[in-house]
Amino acid sequence: MKMKNLKLAAILAVLAVLLVVPTAALVSSQEAPKVPKRFRYINPVPKPPGHFNVFVRDHVGHALCFDPLAYLNRANGTWYPWLATDWKLSEDGLKLTVHLRKGVKWSDGTPFTSKDVLTTWYCGRIMKWWYWRYIDKIEAPDDYTVVFYLKKPWIYAEFHILQRRINAPYSIYGNFSDAARKAIAEGDLKKMDELLTALTKFRPKKLLGTGPFEFVRLTTSEWLLRKRPDYWHGSDLIKFDEYVQIHLGTGPSEFAGILARDGDFCTPDLTREIYEELKKRSDKFYVPVESWHHGQALLFNTHKYPLSLLEVRQAIAYALNRSELCIAVSPHPDMGKHPIGPPDYPIGMLVGDEYEWIPEDILKKYFNKYEYNPNKTIEIFKKLGFKRGADGIWVTPNGTRLEFDIISAPWTDWALSCENTKAQLAKVGIKLNVYATEPVVCTRCPAGDFDMAYYCILARFLPLPTETFYRGFASGYAKGMGTYGKIYDVPKEIWPTGKVNATDLAIKLETTLDKEEFKKMVIALAYVANHYLPYLAVREKPCTYTYNIYDVVWPDPKKDPTFYKWAAYTEDAVWYYMINGLIYPREHVKVVEKTVEKPVEKVVEKPVPVVPTWVYGVVAVAIIIAIAAVAWALTRRH
Repeated sequence: MKMKNLKLAAILAVLAVLLVVPTAALVSSQEAPKVPKRFRYINPVPKPPGHFNVFVRDHVGHALCFDPLAYLNRANGTWYPWLATDWKLSEDGLKLTVHLRKGVKWSDGTPFTSKDVLTTWYCGRIMKWWYWRYIDKIEAPDDYTVVFYLKKPWIYAEFHILQRRINAPYSIYGNFSDAARKAIAEGDLKKMDELLTALTKFRPKKLLGTGPFEFVRLTTSEWLLRKRPDYWHGSDLIKFDEYVQIHLGTGPSEFAGILARDGDFCTPDLTREIYEELKKRSDKFYVPVESWHHGQALLFNTHKYPLSLLEVRQAIAYALNRSELCIAVSPHPDMGKHPIGPPDYPIGMLVGDEYEWIPEDILKKYFNKYEYNPNKTIEIFKKLGFKRGADGIWVTPNGTRLEFDIISAPWTDWALSCENTKAQLAKVGIKLNVYATEPVVCTRCPAGDFDMAYYCILARFLPLPTETFYRGFASGYAKGMGTYGKIYDVPKEIWPTGKVNATDLAIKLETTLDKEEFKKMVIALAYVANHYLPYLAVREKPCTYTYNIYDVVWPDPKKDPTFYKWAAYTEDAVWYYMINGLIYPREHVKVVEKTVEKPVEKVVEKPVPVVPTWVYGVVAVAIIIAIAAVAWALTRRH
């Protein structure tokens, strides 16, 4: 009898196992690994393998690993405090006091303090950041206050200082910043040079940040970040688990990736064909037409004859139909017209800026629109004594042919601009040879080794119209064109002395706080650019950023149009909206066809109810206990 009971207990135990196994299988099947929600940005990546020194090229510290002191909505001028809670610029413009947010931690748990701000900026001093030509010193009265002392008033102090990301924790870079502060105090320039060498060679073993994401890996094709679960601003607000920057190359390969929805956001130079294709797929893509806040200007090397003659540069301006060029090289004809396209008055400002800064009576009296007039071009050449050669090309009295090289970056619309300019000038007897390769522009223009070139002298990424004049009269490109340090005659109604050193004025713009004085300087520089034509502002460039609206929910352009204007300035717009939960993955509802008597209609597939996995576990344990109890009872009975 005892053997029978043992056999019965064994049978019951086997039954228990057979019941538990499928239960466990159900539990396992319900716990499939979670697929991370990724935001995908199609854009170049650093060169692998990368490193952790944020001050040296090809580091892996993405901007999302760090935070700025504040974000600035460039479209409407609204500031959003971030690592800083508030700040104040003194009335004389010489001191910016910033109060820092408490409770912020680096990704290793170390508290964020004013030491980290000092470390970032003094390491920047070692690396010769250009900001330091305006900054005298930086002090930290306590752990959560930082004071920037300026050498002179700087109209962009808040703009540049507050938006700069704090990326160097004291725990890693503190020895460099401490040494730099000591060397500066002692005037030890040799020590600063030694620190530059040492910091450049330094390779930290880890990357720390206060930002919403952490670095995961870098390959030739992707730069992957993962969301920090302990982000101080609130990790739950961020609806993406990962952020990946994808490198697809340029041109056809990039366009193919966009159309295949391999990315959620891309900042390409679209061709007309790709733009038209994206418009056809408006249920999946949104391409708003905004200004890219810069554009092409035709640079002249005024060191070289006959481009050294003002009349020749003016003749070329009359020979170029800028409206035709804008329409020809833009992804859509409408992008070559107002409010984006050729400025009315070619002075280097963005379209319409001249009306904001220059009184209408001054514009009409002293400024030239250089409206398309090829007959005037020919008239100017004849007055100069030029004659056409046998091939129709104009020749100067000393035998110099009007044949020039024109160089530019290789981007699609820039190369097209060169070809269009070549075709237009050929009609009036000027021959151009086109060389559209990027390194040529960057090296030959500042060196003065060019005839004509397309470059973005026309620009205003900053809040005020200073860039175009700095580039045109105070930069390396200015030296190449022949405008650097040059004195120009101007009407006394525009500048009291009747003479302007354009380089001095362009540099002084950034330190002029008085609005009326600033405006007078802008008018004087605009006159020099327009009358003397060292460069001809041709085209304001349209921004063709591409948004994948099928896989990601983006701001409604009707309710929030400023987002897309801000994004055309900087990716900060995308990142700010993302970390505040305003950009998030689109949850697709699966739709199936269901046939009924009549009519045929679509119904939403209802989700199958899922029993929580813990229930299966409880049931399995209960079954085992029950069977064990029965077996025990039978054994006791006999």
